Formats: sequence, structure tokens, C-alpha cells
Amino acid sequence: MRNRASTKPQILVVDDEPDNLDLLYRTFRRDYKVLRADNGPDALELLSQQDEEVAVIISDQRMPTMSGTELLSLTAVQYPNTIRIILTGYTDVEDLVDAINAGKVFKYVTKPWDADNLREIVKQALDTHNVLRVRTEELRRSLRRESLLNTVTNAIRNYQYGSGGDSPLRDVLQRIVDTVGQVLEIDICLLRPIENNDLTDQWYVYQKSDLVSLQEDNGSPSLELTVWQTFDTQVIHDVTSDQSLTQTTAALQDRVKAFQSANIASSLIVPLIVQSKLVAVLGLHRCGGAIPWEDDVISITGMVADQAALAISQARSYEKIQALAKREALINTITSAIRSTLEPQAIFRAITKQLGQALGVEGCALSLWTKEDQYVQCVGLYDSQREPDQEIENPIALPQSVARISENPVLQQLLTTLKPVVLEDLAEHQNIQGHDLPLSHPAKALLVVPLIVDGDLIGSISLKQNEGSRRWLKEDIELTQAVASQAAIAVQQARLYEKTCQQAEQLRENEARVKQLNTYLTESVLKRFLPQAMVDKAATGELVLDLSPEPRLVTILFSDIVGFTPLSNKLGPRKIAELLNEYLEAMTQAVFSNGGTVDKFIGDAVLALFGSPEELSPEEQATRAIAVARAMYKALNVLNEKWTEKGIIGQNDINPIQFRCGIHQGNAVVGMFGGGQRSDYTAIGPAVNMAARLQEAANPTKILVSETVAQYLDPREIIEQKELHLKGIEENVMGYFVKVE
Repeated sequence: MRNRASTKPQILVVDDEPDNLDLLYRTFRRDYKVLRADNGPDALELLSQQDEEVAVIISDQRMPTMSGTELLSLTAVQYPNTIRIILTGYTDVEDLVDAINAGKVFKYVTKPWDADNLREIVKQALDTHNVLRVRTEELRRSLRRESLLNTVTNAIRNYQYGSGGDSPLRDVLQRIVDTVGQVLEIDICLLRPIENNDLTDQWYVYQKSDLVSLQEDNGSPSLELTVWQTFDTQVIHDVTSDQSLTQTTAALQDRVKAFQSANIASSLIVPLIVQSKLVAVLGLHRCGGAIPWEDDVISITGMVADQAALAISQARSYEKIQALAKREALINTITSAIRSTLEPQAIFRAITKQLGQALGVEGCALSLWTKEDQYVQCVGLYDSQREPDQEIENPIALPQSVARISENPVLQQLLTTLKPVVLEDLAEHQNIQGHDLPLSHPAKALLVVPLIVDGDLIGSISLKQNEGSRRWLKEDIELTQAVASQAAIAVQQARLYEKTCQQAEQLRENEARVKQLNTYLTESVLKRFLPQAMVDKAATGELVLDLSPEPRLVTILFSDIVGFTPLSNKLGPRKIAELLNEYLEAMTQAVFSNGGTVDKFIGDAVLALFGSPEELSPEEQATRAIAVARAMYKALNVLNEKWTEKGIIGQNDINPIQFRCGIHQGNAVVGMFGGGQRSDYTAIGPAVNMAARLQEAANPTKILVSETVAQYLDPREIIEQKELHLKGIEENVMGYFVKVE
């Protein structure tokens, strides 16, 4: 049993982030053989080691050493058949335009990507890779065959293609009858090609210069009736007595009349067969008197027929190859146009112009519409009568459909069958009259091919002929269908680009709004523990807030209301809440007014920091801390007067509010502590604990500071000093009482 894994196409995924690389691998490993690399140089090395061709490369844009566009630019040169896809963020879209315009990148996918969408894009890329590979191989084989056929044909009849005429096949057919007629000295030599197992309406004739003209009288049977379809050589020595011409059917009677009208006496009907396939029938006629056909003439004619059949087969193959090459060149031109620009109108103009000129039509229109639309929207137009400098670039100026889609039989047929509508002569289709497609002049012949995406019709390409009917050849239809497939890709790409631009613009707008919101939220949060001047500096970048926990020398101020619990019991929850909010607001303002940071509120206690996040000298920290403490005492005096006037204090044994205040300077770990759901900016360590213990030992009428703070104060500010035994502190410490005023 064949190893299934060996049949998987190879793709290469490149990303410097292991998670993304693993995700890409798991996304595609079932359907593809996935190669992985985490940087550009390794990817190039990996590509050089592969025996099989890598079909698709998916690369991240932002990578160290080598960016995605640099990597894909190198692979575009070394591995031109490999389809290249890049993964990027919206902010990188403009950076990719040059790469896309240069044809280095097939498509880009924005992060975060949708797995299903990415699989579909990779499938499209693989399909494109397979089509290019098959077409290249097919063209290579065809060109080899053409070379062989040219060699054989030139040896047979010394004919060089391209020496004259617009159709090698017609030149070959005419050359055959001329050569056979002249070499074998035949009066009339007539050849009728066979296509689709039937004689064509075209026929080629040679006659001797001294023979009466073969121009027929009105009503006379056509000379073409003297040649008919056969697989065996038929020798007619005497037309008047041959058994095959004595039957009384209407067809045979017309054939006999045709012989008589051309004065044909004897004939040789020779099939031209290649590989058991009848390609043409050759008629050799002698006029005047019946002359029996010699065996050597019959034999030579058979050999000539073999050579002629080979020449015809060669000419037909040549024309097919030319059509294929023309088709491939056109497809490549259109594909290059699609890859070279992201401007939809430029792509649509290129498609209609290239296709219209390739098929020599007078008009080519590309229209977008679906079964839900009322009218078609013409987005690309080629008009052979329009001067090059008069090309329509504004889509608003393009002609629109003159009839509703629901009333247009051509478009309804497209919707029903999803297959090309071929109309060689509109005069034979009266139901089409008045329902012309969006073309500048009424058409006489029409070919309409659907644009299909995922089984749904999204538009059509219309080709028209103004002057007379036109036989739309199979290769014309196939070429238009191939172009329609490319056009459908272009439509998808244009719509994706437009959507991406809109999303990028929305993202920029959202980012601006988020930035404003972040600024608002940041300032709102910072205002809760920093003074306004510091908030303003942080917003403008003058103050860098590194909130990661780190050791810092800081000064800590701890204050606490004296007898807060009994006070709460006397005032009750509502009044104590009102009083506490006013108190904390005033204390916060006192801290902010003197350049401090509010660390937190612990019930009625206030913890303030100096030296973080704003860096201050130890002396400045101590100075500000004393200033804050005095401002707090002053603010409390104002509050007590206010509360006395309101009757909150001074009655029911409620005395004026007092607080104790302790200040210490020392090393602490300062920063954000907590988790993703809840965090707090604070200081921890023995220095904080020391400030709290000093507060507990303080007198409500004095500020108690440690020795490290006192050393920065004017000695005149210190009222007294004494040795203190603080709770939780093993050794006694010196405390210094500072004036409140």
C-alpha cells in the first residue's frame, strides 16, 4: 500500500515564536508535510535540503535577523514556483505594499489569524501552485511536441510556420491541395477537414489553370458534395457507372449533380487518418473523359495522404500550442497585473483590455453582480473603438445594465447553469434583443462567462462582436474561463484589501480611543495617590513610573485618629462615614500639597510615602514629611471647627478629633503587589513597621520622628527626645518630638 504521507504536498512555516510555530504545525500537519523553521536563514537552509518542491511558504513578518518580506524576496528568486504567504499585524500592512506590488508575496494574513481562513488561503495557494506547475509542464511538453512536428512537417513539405498568413492550419490545408494537385497533375483537388467527427463547412480546392471556372450557377449543388466522410479509400474510375453513385437517395442525387456540374469523370476519395482518427478527406478529380486510376497513383496518393494527415495533425497541434501559449501569456500578464497592484480599478481595466485584445473582440466588460442584485455593476471595460487616452478610469462613468437582472435571459441562464452563454448570431435570438449587457454598442455576437467563487456567481465577463456574427471557438471560451477564474481571485483580493484597509482604519481609531481611555484611567488612578503635578509629569513622560517592586530609601508617615472606635460607636455608621470621608479628603490634600504620595488608607489611618515613585534626596524626604504632618494638624483644626459648628463634636461627650503621627526614614521594598485581578502600590519592610510603632507611641500634640529623620531637622524644631521601647521592636530607639507649629 502506498504511503499516504509521501503524497502530501510540502509547506514551510517560519515564525520566531514557538507557540505560533507549533500552532501553524498543528493546523496543517494532517493535510500537508509541514517543515518548520524559527528564523529566515534556517528556513533558506531547510529549503536547499529538500528533494521535493515546497509548494507554500508561510512566514511571520517580524523576526530577528531577517524579516518575513526579506525571506520571501530571496525565495521568490530561488524558488519561483513556490507560493508565498506572510503573517503580519495590521500595523505592518503598509510595509507589505512594496512586497506585494513586486510580486514577492501572494497574500498576507493579519494576526491573530482565523485557522479556517488560513487553511482556505493555503488551499488557494496550493491550487495556484499546482495550476502553474501543470501549465508549465504542459507547455514544456507541447513545445517539445511542436518541435518534433515542425521537423517532420518541414521534411515533408518544406513549409515554415510564420512565413505568411494568419492561420498555419489553413495555410497547410491549402498547400496540401495545391501540392497534390500539381504533383499528381489532377484537374481538381479538394480537401474537407473534419472536426468533432464531422465534415466542416470550410473546404480547400485546387484546379488546373486551363480548367473552366468552378464558380457555380445559382441552384447548382456545391462542389464540396464531391467529398464525403469515409475511412476507406474509394476509387471511382467512372462516375457515370460507379455502383456507389447509382442509388436513388436525395443525398446521392445531389452528389451526382455536383459531379456533373463540375464535369468530373473519375475520382479518388482518400481519408486522411492519424492514430485511427479521421482528420480530413481528400478528393482527387479528373474532368472530361473517364480515366482509370493506376495502382501506383493510388499507392502514391495513400502515402501522400499519410504525410498530409501528419501535416494537418501537426498544424492543428501547432495552432493549439499557439493558443495555449497565448492563453498562458495572457493569464500570466493578468496574474502579474493582479499581483502588481492592490488598486481594484487598475486590475479590472488590465483584465478587460488584455482579454479583449487577445481575442480581437470589439468590446469586453467585467461586471459584478449576484442573484440578489437588481442590476449589474460594470467595473472594467475595454472598447476597441475608444482611443487609448480615452480609457474610462472612473467607475461611475462606466455604462450600467439597461435591464434588470431578473429580466435578462442571458444573465438568468448564467445563474441557472453557471456555464458560459455562447451566442454566435444574436439575430437568431429575438428574446435577447433589448436586453444587451453594459456595452457601448449593440452586439451581433456575444460570449458571457460567469465569475464563480465557492460555487456562487459573483459577476461575469462579456465579450461582444459588433460587425456580423462570430463563431466562438472552444479555445476562446476556455481562455475566457481561465481569465474569469483569475478575475474572481482579483475581486476577492480587492474586497479583502478594502476590508483590511477599513479594519486598519477602525483599528487606528480604536487605538486612539484606547489611548485616550488609558490616559484618562491612568490619570484617574494616579490622582488617588499622587499630587496633580506628578500626575501631569507622568502623563507627559517627564516622570517615569517604574512600578515593579524594588528596594528604595523612603520616608514613611503614619497617622491614626485617637479613640476612633469609641467615636464610631457614639456617632453611628452614617455620621462616622461622613466624618471619616471629610477627614481623609483633607489629609490627602495635605499630603499632595506638600509633594507626598498617599500609599493607602487603613481604616482611619493614613500611610504616606516620600521618595517613591518620585525620587527625592533623604533630606528633601524628611522636610516634606514634616511639612505634611503640620499641614495635617492644621487641616484637622479647620475640620474640628466645622464639625463643632455642625454639632457633630462638642456634644454627647464627643471631644474634638485628635491624631497621632509617626515618621521614619529607612529602606523598604516599594512597588505593585498583588495579582492580575487585584494589585496595590505600597511599601513593605521594617521601615514601614517602625513608622507605625512610632505613631502608636506619639503624643497627639506632637510629631514623633525617628533619629534618621531628626538629623535633617533644625534642632530648634525638636521639643524633646527620649528613649522609647516600641512594641515589636527588640531594642530601644531614640524618639524625637517635633513642634506641630
